[in-house]
Amino acid sequence: MSKHNPAANESADTPKAIDIAASTMLGDLMACLIDELRMLHLWQSMPEEQQKEAIYRIQERVQANVRVACEVIASDNRPTIVATVESVTVKDGIKAVVTLPKSDAQRHELFDAAGLPVLIIVGGASGYYGGTDQVHPDPDQPALNGFGDGEERAAA
Repeated sequence: MSKHNPAANESADTPKAIDIAASTMLGDLMACLIDELRMLHLWQSMPEEQQKEAIYRIQERVQANVRVACEVIASDNRPTIVATVESVTVKDGIKAVVTLPKSDAQRHELFDAAGLPVLIIVGGASGYYGGTDQVHPDPDQPALNGFGDGEERAAA
C-alpha cells in the first residue's frame, strides 16, 4: 500500500503550503489570537482605537515569540550566538567579521571554537513576519446597508 504524497502532484511553480504559512506566520498567529478575543465578546466592547492598541501589543509579543521560536528551531539544541555581520571580504576565501554582545552566555563556546569548524545560519525570523496586513480592528461604526468600508454612503 503506497502513501499519498501531495508534494508529488505539485509543479515547481506551485508554492508549497509550508512556504505560504511561513510567509504569513506572524499575521496568522495574530489573527488566531484576535479571533479568540472576538469569541469572548471582549473585542466588541472595545472601541476601534483600543483594538488598534491591542493589535499593536499582540504583534509585538507574537513577533518576539516567532523570533525566539525560529532561533530555537534553527539551533537544533546547539550553542548559538546572535551576532551582527559587520563586514565581509572576498579574496581567496570569504572572511566575515561579526559583532556580538560581550555578555552573551555562549561567548565561551565561541572562544573554545577558535580554529574549529562552526555552522553559520544566515537570516532570522523576518521571513515569517508577513500577514499582519490582514489583521484589522473592527470599525466603531459598522457599514450601513452594504455601504461603507471604502464605499461612499448614500446621501440622506
